[in-house]
Amino acid sequence: MLPRHGLLNQENKQRFFVKYIDKQLFIPEVVASLPVLDAMHKAGIDRINWPILTNANNFYVEIDKAILVLFNAFDALQSYDYSEEAFGSLLAKIHGITAKIEVPIPTEDYSYAYKDSFESRLEGILSSQLVTDEVTKKLKQILLKYEKRIRFEYDLFQSLTKQMIELDLPKVITHGDAGGNTLVKSPNDLYIIDWDSILLAPAERDTWIPSSKFFCWLQQSCSYFYAKQGKYRFLYSHVLFPFDGAIF
Repeated sequence: MLPRHGLLNQENKQRFFVKYIDKQLFIPEVVASLPVLDAMHKAGIDRINWPILTNANNFYVEIDKAILVLFNAFDALQSYDYSEEAFGSLLAKIHGITAKIEVPIPTEDYSYAYKDSFESRLEGILSSQLVTDEVTKKLKQILLKYEKRIRFEYDLFQSLTKQMIELDLPKVITHGDAGGNTLVKSPNDLYIIDWDSILLAPAERDTWIPSSKFFCWLQQSCSYFYAKQGKYRFLYSHVLFPFDGAIF
């Protein structure tokens, strides 16, 4: 059985990171990310992982219904112990390379693929039509307890989605969870890996970390970059969600 991911050490001391993806839900977005990462690397972004071409000049090989991808490897450990300013500066540099990338990039369209199924299942369980066993019975009890909050949050989600479409904010290359996918040599020497969900989206997609200190550093660092490029806009001027520290 092939590992889902791991390091490959060659006799010449070259190291690579191997990723094996057999979940059909994830394969399309991983495949779409590979040419973008390759183009980013060629454009000068070297603090990310990029795919190594096969002998047939492909970014991956197919094994049954799975794919195997070979990436460059960094001599660093995954950690959260890094400078927020260095992290913000790296994000800003990555965002700034967007215009130089000429390959297709998956783009945020603010669609919610599970809208119909979510609404029908929510109503079906609350009305008991889909309550068929002990699990769905207990689920109904939980949903009834929080029904008001769930409906409020869902309505807010749809309202904010509409607002985002109308705002039509500038889009840049984003990671989506950059703060949780860092390799660190030292506080100012870090790398961002696992770009499986790469997306052309507003810069805020990469600056959502729920920490006031982090927000401050990221806002300052990224904003300085945009100001120098003559593309300044005040990040976080659009409140996307009234986070209150609790789910319910």
